[in-house]
Amino acid sequence: MSPNKSGQAEACPVCDTEAIDTSINSFDGVCTECGFVIHDSTDTSPPDWLVVRQGEEDRPNEEDWLTHCRVQNATEQRLAQVFEDLETLTDRLSIPVAIRRDAADIYCEAFLAGTTDGRDTTTMIAACTRLASLQAERPIPTSRLSESSDIDSGQFHRSCSILRDELDRTPPAPKPVDYLAFLDDELTVDKEHLQACAQILEDIAGHQSLVGKDPGGIAAATLYLSEEELIQSDVADAIGVSTETVRTRVTQLRGLVSDG
Repeated sequence: MSPNKSGQAEACPVCDTEAIDTSINSFDGVCTECGFVIHDSTDTSPPDWLVVRQGEEDRPNEEDWLTHCRVQNATEQRLAQVFEDLETLTDRLSIPVAIRRDAADIYCEAFLAGTTDGRDTTTMIAACTRLASLQAERPIPTSRLSESSDIDSGQFHRSCSILRDELDRTPPAPKPVDYLAFLDDELTVDKEHLQACAQILEDIAGHQSLVGKDPGGIAAATLYLSEEELIQSDVADAIGVSTETVRTRVTQLRGLVSDG
């Protein structure tokens, strides 16, 4: 730290910027660039979060939340890390930007309401993403969101329920046809086959034999029926169910389609 004659800092000892706010009497200054508080006993070694940011800046081609957020306190650091983890999850599942933003908004709302207190952050992030996808009527399968070893399936489902109740959000129940967008993102299906699949699902919608069955599994089986080049195991992995489930639904759907 290099003080001037009045005892106030001329430059930040961490990032070397001269953008110092000296209006606070209790300190020699506060860096307006990195948020570092400067005082007589200042430890000039960079804080952990700044080391992370500086490391990220050395890789200009890789963008993430921490390089775009100015973090100035522990709360902001926690939220920045949440957004970083959210980005990792949504990148893995190729989730659209709009749903990512909604998931971040839901987490912030839950954070301010105290809903996230004492709950596993990774699980809450997945639950927020699930809720955001349901609201957008582009559901992400629960099994795909909770497939990480860091997430307990039971806690994940409880977190989803807690978010709905405490934030007073009631998304529409997902229909099999709603899962086609996710399957398309995972498997890249051409438009013609997606339309054929959507038509089949429309024709069999509400059939008694499908009541209570996983809508994602029904969508996967229908897509497999309408696209000969797809491998059953690939479809099952994409939606997050067993190949046996897809096989059972395919047999069931063939009967329904032939009857129609």
